[in-house]
Amino acid sequence: MMSIRSVLCATICIFVIGGGALRSSHASSSEERRIRPARERLIEYWLIGGTDRNPSRRDVGRHQVSDEGWPAFVSERVRPAYDWGLRRFWLHNPFGTIQGQEMKFAQYLEARESRLDVLTADFSKSWKPVVDGQWGQPTELICYLGAANFEDGERLQELHESGNTSHTLAFMLRSIQPLLRAGASIGADAVTRLPDDGPTFHFYKYLEGIGMPVYIESRPKKEHPRWAEFPVVAEDRWWKRSDPDSHADAAWAMSEEEIDTPIIRLMVDYKGGSADPAVIEPLIARIREALLEGHTVAFRSDGLRRAGIPLSRLTEGIDEALGVEPDAEEEVVKEPVSVSRPISKPRNQSQPNIRIRKPASTIGIQRNRLRR
Repeated sequence: MMSIRSVLCATICIFVIGGGALRSSHASSSEERRIRPARERLIEYWLIGGTDRNPSRRDVGRHQVSDEGWPAFVSERVRPAYDWGLRRFWLHNPFGTIQGQEMKFAQYLEARESRLDVLTADFSKSWKPVVDGQWGQPTELICYLGAANFEDGERLQELHESGNTSHTLAFMLRSIQPLLRAGASIGADAVTRLPDDGPTFHFYKYLEGIGMPVYIESRPKKEHPRWAEFPVVAEDRWWKRSDPDSHADAAWAMSEEEIDTPIIRLMVDYKGGSADPAVIEPLIARIREALLEGHTVAFRSDGLRRAGIPLSRLTEGIDEALGVEPDAEEEVVKEPVSVSRPISKPRNQSQPNIRIRKPASTIGIQRNRLRR
């Protein structure tokens, strides 16, 4: 006889994996598009896994996460970005990834099995206070992992095909346990290649339904349009290259007009090392262009901070150009994502070389906490 816990897990899995769908809290009709102040549409980006060629450390360089682990990372890397004015933080493969392998959804469990305490220990303990506002204002932590792919030929597929729904769901939730405890959001790599009516889609809908913000990569396909119910993540150059309005060979992709959720562009070609004006000035121009299009930008701010560039250089005039009135700083992080102002008609701007496209909605800092 199944235990009560197993029955509960099985019941939830029947809903999640069997096809039940929750309405996206981020989706909205084109008539209801909203845009957040520019300051809230900037994210500090850190590549974690893939910063070294050391499989024993899951290719996480010590220059990124030292042997002191996450407590040192938060105090030495996150706090300076917070003090600069950023309130959203992105960890790309926080528990490592191995060269030649796809990004893993269960990378946390694999790091634990490898006894890499430097990556797994103290993660939630270090990040939860930051998310909750220990430095004065709450923040958002986005952890970008491999997709929860039921067709990858590994453990998740084996569990799913075994028919043991309680074990399947337990494995999936164990894989993101530190994210749940930290109050983090989750990003899913290359997930839009999968069907939008399968178990992967419904699992992410389940997470969204219990209050965990979900970001999907990359631009959704027209054949799987429901992925656009989640905020969309794309590398900046690929976002432009996959635009069907500009490239005939991208006819497979959904246009921006068909996407009503936030769009996050990753400007990952700048690694944060250079403070040379010849390098950072073009970056600033790209960030401002994306903000003027109503998008969110994830980038490295190290070089800008070393060069003495204030955050205001990135946001100056953006809200005025889009007709968005900035919230008072102390109120920005308290406002729920669902509460925002309508977009006004853009005013004349002082940057004639930048074309303002019809802005899609952009996500504010998520204040909903996971129900435990």
